[in-house]
Amino acid sequence: MIAESCKRLIENSVICWNYLYLSQLIHNAKSEEDRQAIIRAVKNGSVVIWHHVNMQGDYDFSDEYIKDAIEFGIDDLINLRVA
Repeated sequence: MIAESCKRLIENSVICWNYLYLSQLIHNAKSEEDRQAIIRAVKNGSVVIWHHVNMQGDYDFSDEYIKDAIEFGIDDLINLRVA
C-alpha cells in the first residue's frame, strides 16, 4: 500500500510539472500564433507522458544543482486565460 501510494505521488507530481511547464510555455509565447500552436499541441496530446523523466535515475535536489532549475511564475500561471 505504501509503494502504491508513493507511485501515485510520483505520477501526480510529473503530471503537475507537465501542466506547469506547458502553461509557462503558453504564457511566454512570443506571438499569438505561437500560443495557438502550443494550445493545439496540448489539445492533441496528453500531459500524462513520462518519456522525459528517468524513473531509474538518481535525483539531486541540493541547492547547487537546482539553482539552474526552471522557475514557474505561479501568479502569472494562475491568472493565465486561454480561449
